Amino acid sequence: MKPLVVLACQVLEPLLANRVDAASQEYLGYGLHVRPAEMLPALQSRLDSLTEPSTVIIGYGLCGNGVVGLESGHHTLVLPRTHDCIGMMLGSMAQYAEAFAADPATYYLTKGWLESGDEPLSEYRGYVDEYGLERADRLIDMMYGSYRKLRLLAFSDDEMEWLRPIAAPVVEFCRDRWDMAYDERIGDTGLIERLGMADTTLRDDPDLLVLPPGTTVTQQMYLDEPAAGSPDSAHM
Repeated sequence: MKPLVVLACQVLEPLLANRVDAASQEYLGYGLHVRPAEMLPALQSRLDSLTEPSTVIIGYGLCGNGVVGLESGHHTLVLPRTHDCIGMMLGSMAQYAEAFAADPATYYLTKGWLESGDEPLSEYRGYVDEYGLERADRLIDMMYGSYRKLRLLAFSDDEMEWLRPIAAPVVEFCRDRWDMAYDERIGDTGLIERLGMADTTLRDDPDLLVLPPGTTVTQQMYLDEPAAGSPDSAHM
């Protein structure tokens, strides 16, 4: 049996690390999701450094095409078939699509993004320091002004209670600046749990891509509807 390896975004570490019995796990910094051009070389270099053929969990969504072009080499890759980490945290692309249809202009806050300062208030303060108030106002409005709702996403009632006071200044900033409504949602770990199993018999799961050795990740893999029952349905 091939050894199991995890290469994933740091935002997934609390959700994935304890669910996987892997030979090695590496969680890359939060910032790669906002710099997709750096994601591919970072992942590829780590894949290429694995000399033993392995089953490798890639804990990233499509993420602005950041994984497009990733070459499996002599490894089997298992990837979530989602556009970003929110799809993973809601449990499936179907649940993400349902949430998007109901509230299309929603910005999600999570524990990882709050801890890393990757949210509107921290970004605005950084822009003010770097560019001054006038330019910071233009930049932050361009990035977030189209959102109508701010949603805090947690994975238990206890975590939600713990996150509320941390999120409160961000909620107030977004409400005062853009009149964003606020709500909360408990996430679903189902997709992350299935990803953590990294079992190639899951290749019929529409939310997973199981890519054999010698495969290159393409954008179309995330757009095509898998054909039910096809042995290659997860990665055609």
